[in-house]
Amino acid sequence: MDDPAGSADSFAVVDGYESIYDLGGADILHCSEGFYGLEDFERHLLSALDPFEGIASDIWRCHAADMDTIELRGGLYVQPLASPSMGPPPAPSVIYIDPFSAFGDGRHPSTALCLRFLADYMGALSDETRRDLSVLDAGAGTGILSIAAEKLGADLIDAVELGSSAVESARRNIRLNECKKIGLRQGDLLTIDFSRKYDIVLANLVSDVIISCLEVLVPLVRPGGVMIASGIGTTRAAEVEERFFSAGVRIVDSALLDGWMAYLLEGEGGRAFRP
Repeated sequence: MDDPAGSADSFAVVDGYESIYDLGGADILHCSEGFYGLEDFERHLLSALDPFEGIASDIWRCHAADMDTIELRGGLYVQPLASPSMGPPPAPSVIYIDPFSAFGDGRHPSTALCLRFLADYMGALSDETRRDLSVLDAGAGTGILSIAAEKLGADLIDAVELGSSAVESARRNIRLNECKKIGLRQGDLLTIDFSRKYDIVLANLVSDVIISCLEVLVPLVRPGGVMIASGIGTTRAAEVEERFFSAGVRIVDSALLDGWMAYLLEGEGGRAFRP
């Protein structure tokens, strides 16, 4: 508070404001001890080669350790882990995810919506039909969508991710879940030479990336196949929907969750594998 005029008390001026405080001998001693402690801490930091190495990782893993299991459609569950070593043996109905350094632990609305459309679409098909499905995961992140596709029965999954740290995260999660049908590679969607078309193309990205990649992704949807696009904010939804129309895909269904939109889109020839 402001210092009363004529006060004999100690005061400090901070950003133009004078504040009253009382510094007795004990308070001065306490502050001195605190400064000595800071000096010791500074010496410790300076003696370390990289004093902040691992801090971000430790903070994130403390956060990840408290993540709850997420129930998905199609009888799947996502179990976020603080470390692969903490996970129980892989189970067919559980997706184990170590989310460090990459996007996609199943809790973000865009990932949840993409998983919902994927589980609903594949869950309506026979086991035999699902085993014939090919899937492209464009922008794989942690690999959660690719892992879900394999656990739902897809026979071939190609996962593409640009970021090196995300690629390493996806590799770790693929091993953790003992997946055998996922081919993961690092690269830019706009420059990769794809050698096939896919029954399902997954694009859990952001509006600008989806728009810029439509000319590449839409031709990768096989005749009768589908594309699942997510990560579109409601403020960009009308613009992205117009781009879908211009790119030659039709909106079959859409969903909104916490300000994020996801779409189930038909490629040329209508919906694939009607049950």
